[in-house]
Amino acid sequence: MNYGMSRNAARCRAATVEAFERNIRTAAGTSERFYRHEDGETRLGGEIQGKPDNMQLWAMESSLLLKMHEEHCHGVELKDPT
Repeated sequence: MNYGMSRNAARCRAATVEAFERNIRTAAGTSERFYRHEDGETRLGGEIQGKPDNMQLWAMESSLLLKMHEEHCHGVELKDPT
């Protein structure tokens, strides 16, 4: 479990996002045609604009990346050469 979400819940969410049929919405309106992930094609990467949980997901991902960076990258130490 990570951030309070069980592995099964995370898998369910990922499968749901992968099955989305996405329309394009602009100032001119919403497209009637859609795009989606098809088997054998390159997976659609990242989160999709307009989803209500993007901010929370980005905060969780950023937090994890910053913790990993702090653990493994201790910065640069500059010493006076004189």
